[in-house]
Amino acid sequence: MRTFLLISSLFWVLYEVSGHGYLVDPPNRSSLWRQGYDTPRNYNDNELFCGGYGVQWDQNDGKCGECGDPYQLARPRPNEAGGQYGLGIITANYTAGQVATFTALLTTNHWGYFEFRLCPTNDPTKLTTQECFDEYLLPLASGAGTQYHVPNHNNGQFNVHVKLPEGLTCSQCVVQWRYVTATRWGDCGDGTSAMGCGPQEMFQNCADISIA
Repeated sequence: MRTFLLISSLFWVLYEVSGHGYLVDPPNRSSLWRQGYDTPRNYNDNELFCGGYGVQWDQNDGKCGECGDPYQLARPRPNEAGGQYGLGIITANYTAGQVATFTALLTTNHWGYFEFRLCPTNDPTKLTTQECFDEYLLPLASGAGTQYHVPNHNNGQFNVHVKLPEGLTCSQCVVQWRYVTATRWGDCGDGTSAMGCGPQEMFQNCADISIA
């Protein structure tokens, strides 16, 4: 039994550290080079996972940089405005109130769910805050809340239709993609435990857009 538990634990650890994904449309700051932009290349752009589970939860008490960098790094962090990849390049234009399609690529699928947020800055050099993002948590166009649950365990692209806020325009808005995985067994808060409950590995990306 102890051997089985050890093997099972090792399986989940190996499974988790291989997990990866990133926002491809609009392209996140670390991935602009993949779309032909003359920007710094981050070959680990699918690993913006807050430094990893241990760093996020054991070292930083669950906190994460707004754009997926480890929270303990000094601001601007690499993927924030003024950082190595935070160049403020607008990569997509939308209309207030429209249904927008955002696309994320999972290179290793961990189930879980996506959320999308906006922060209007109107200044490519202005740092965002999580409070600003949380003010504009985008609803799914289907009306099924704000969490897009990954529907299968396949790797590849997932298209998510979200509703942009009515009346919100910005020359510079930052989109935040959050991917909360579901690979750890934890307390669900209702007296039960299950895979995906409790603290999980998390990814975050930022992309620069405008809304007219």
